[in-house]
Amino acid sequence: MLVHKGERHWELMTYNQHPLQHDFYELFNKFCHQEMGRKTEQEQEAAKALLHKFEDIIKQKREKLGLEAHETLEVSDLQDAFDEVMKIERANASSHHYVRPAEEKEADEAVENPRRVSFFY
Repeated sequence: MLVHKGERHWELMTYNQHPLQHDFYELFNKFCHQEMGRKTEQEQEAAKALLHKFEDIIKQKREKLGLEAHETLEVSDLQDAFDEVMKIERANASSHHYVRPAEEKEADEAVENPRRVSFFY
C-alpha cells in the first residue's frame, strides 16, 4: 500500500497534477512577484489611486489651514494623511495585509489589563 501511494504521488508530480504542487506554485509565484517588485497594471493603477488620495487629503489640509504656496505642513500632518490613506488601503486589501496600529493594540491591552499606579520606594 505504501509503494502504491508513493507511486501515485510521483505520477501526479510528474504530470504537474498534484494538488499541493499547484499550491506551492502559487505561493512561489506570489513570493517572486513581491521580491522582484514587478507590478501588474492593476497594482500600478491602485498605487496611482493611492497617491491621488494622499494628495487630495494634503490639499484639503492645506486649504483648511489657509497655507500659502511657500508654506508647508508639519510632519505630523503628513503622517496623519498617510495613516488615513493606509487605513483605506488596508480595508480594501485582504486580511493578511492588515496591520493593527499601535493605538488599537494598546487600547485592547488597556481593557484587558488596566494600568494602575504603583509606587516603589
